[in-house]
Amino acid sequence: MPLKERLIGDPAAEIRVQTFLKGEPITTLAKGRVYVVVFWAIWCAPCKAAIPHLTALQLRHPQVPVIGVAVDWTDLGEIAAFVRDQGDAIGYRIAADLPLSPGERQGTMGRTWCQAAYNTAVPTAFIIDRDGRIAWIGDPLESDDPLAAVVEGRWDLAAAREKQEAVLQRDKVRELRRLEETIERHLAAGDRTGLLQAYDVAFAADPGLEPLRGLDKFALLLATRHAAALDYARHLIGVVVADQIGPLIRLGTMLAKAAEQGTPAPDRPPAAANLALSAFTRAEALFGEGTDTITRVILADTAARALLVVGRTAEAADRARAARALAPAAFALEPDIDLAATISQLDQLVAHCDAAAGRRDGATCRLDEA
Repeated sequence: MPLKERLIGDPAAEIRVQTFLKGEPITTLAKGRVYVVVFWAIWCAPCKAAIPHLTALQLRHPQVPVIGVAVDWTDLGEIAAFVRDQGDAIGYRIAADLPLSPGERQGTMGRTWCQAAYNTAVPTAFIIDRDGRIAWIGDPLESDDPLAAVVEGRWDLAAAREKQEAVLQRDKVRELRRLEETIERHLAAGDRTGLLQAYDVAFAADPGLEPLRGLDKFALLLATRHAAALDYARHLIGVVVADQIGPLIRLGTMLAKAAEQGTPAPDRPPAAANLALSAFTRAEALFGEGTDTITRVILADTAARALLVVGRTAEAADRARAARALAPAAFALEPDIDLAATISQLDQLVAHCDAAAGRRDGATCRLDEA
C-alpha cells in the first residue's frame, strides 16, 4: 500500500510503540497540548550528542512532553541498557518503535512519521501543535525557536508548509522516492534489465533526476555492460554532471578504481583511466577559493592512481605528493578518519609512483605490480 504523505500542516500519525522505557507512557496526542517527538538510534553519535539539549528543552517546557522514539533496532535489551546507563542525563520520555514484523528493523512510527515526511535521518524532531498537526520537522538542536513559537501561538504554519514544499520540489524528493521504490522492486526480483529500464524511463520523464541518480545507473552498467558503462560515463562527464564537482570526482574515482582492477576490460584498462582523468580535469577546472582541502586531497590521490594506469608516472608522482602534503591539514580535525593510516597509505602511493617513474618513465604500472 502506498504510504500517505504527512507533511507540515497535516495531522500527526499515531503514537504506536512497543514499549516505553522511561517516563509515563503516552498513547495518544491530546488536543490542546504541544508535543515534541524525536526519532533517534543508539548507534547514532549525533543522537547521543542531542541528549543534553533535549533534557534542557524538557526542563524549559515542562508542559510539553518530549518523547524520544528509538528506531532501527533489533535488540530491545540494548536500548533498555543504554537508557539505564544514561540515568538522569535523559530527562524526557523514551520509547522503542513498534517493529512492522518480528525481528524487522523497520518500525511503525519510523514509517508513518519519518518516511511519510520524506525524512529518515536521525536524529529528527517533530513538533506537534495543539490541534494535533505537524508544525515543524528538523534537527533537535534547532528546535528551540520553533517550539517557543508554537507554544506561544505565534508559529506561521502556512509559511512552514510552503517552505517544506519548496524543498520537496527543488530536490525532486517525491520523484526520487518513486524511482527508489521501483528500483527496490527490480532488485528484489533480480531483474537487472528492468532495473536499467527503470532508470531510463525515469530520466526520460524527468531529466532533472539524471544528475541525482545517474551515477547509480553507471555503477550498474559497470558491473554488467562494460562498453555501455564507458559510453555512459562520457555522457555523464560531458553533459549530465559537467558542472558539478562532487559527482565528477565520485565518477572519476569509480572509473579509476575500475581501471586499476581491469574491470571494464582487462586488456584495455587505460580507457577507464583516461575517462577518470577527464572527469578530474573538469572537476578541477571548477575549483574555487571555497573548495575544501579534503576534496583536493581525494582528487589528487585518485588522479595519481589513474595516471599510473596510463603510464604517466611522473605526473602521478606529482599528484601523489600533492595529496600527501595536503592530507595532514585536511584530515586533522576529522574524527572518523585515521590520520596515521591515511598518511601511511599516501606515503606508499608516493613510493609506488616514484618507483614507477624511476624504472622507465612513461611505462604502464599497476599499483599491485609496484
